Amino acid sequence: MRNVIPKTIVTLIICLLMTNNVAQAKPGYGVSCKGCHGTANAPNRPGALDVLGEGFLDLGNGNRNDGKNRGAIPFFTVEPGGSIDLTMEVIDGSDVYSVELKRLDIAAVLGPATDFLTGFTPDGSWFELGAEPYYAATGGFVDGIDWTSGPVGFSYTLGIDAFTPENTYDLEFAVAGLGAPSKFYEDMHFYLVVENAIPEPSTLALAGLGIIGVCTGYLKRRRRSEQKLT
Repeated sequence: MRNVIPKTIVTLIICLLMTNNVAQAKPGYGVSCKGCHGTANAPNRPGALDVLGEGFLDLGNGNRNDGKNRGAIPFFTVEPGGSIDLTMEVIDGSDVYSVELKRLDIAAVLGPATDFLTGFTPDGSWFELGAEPYYAATGGFVDGIDWTSGPVGFSYTLGIDAFTPENTYDLEFAVAGLGAPSKFYEDMHFYLVVENAIPEPSTLALAGLGIIGVCTGYLKRRRRSEQKLT
């Protein structure tokens, strides 16, 4: 006769294990933190983080991924083959928390859905979770980071493959943890603009003067040669 464990007991054991993991603010189970820490799978801690971009970019309704007008959100720029430090701050980590970077697998937001951030080099100080992929940081603490005061800065160094298509990519930072009154979650979208650098006007002017100088010198030498022949 086989020993059969009722499904209700199995479910209870799984829930207890997951509850213990969540209490440690340790990302796990290969799922996004929003699924466990958000209220009805939605953010519930407004203003808990800030993304420190180079400025703000508004694509209007041009964000092809989900049809949402995100308004003006922070952005970073990087050249194909370069690297970029994506920086953010945790404003309110409550009791204990971790941070994550997501949407690295989502197609670019402009044009056809054929451009992806493939072949990028991840930051080794952040550990990878899930098949999406997304990356999390706990500041070196296995059970998450104890909150004292803020803001607390984090940086994710992302290396861009030389063949990465020039486009705008919609990424996301998030913070999740445990605090009053219970678990919490907040995220913030930002754009990563991959494009070849455009020379500054002063650089273009110097280049133009250089070309003019070369042409002038050539013309003078040519005239001298013609005068000698005559």
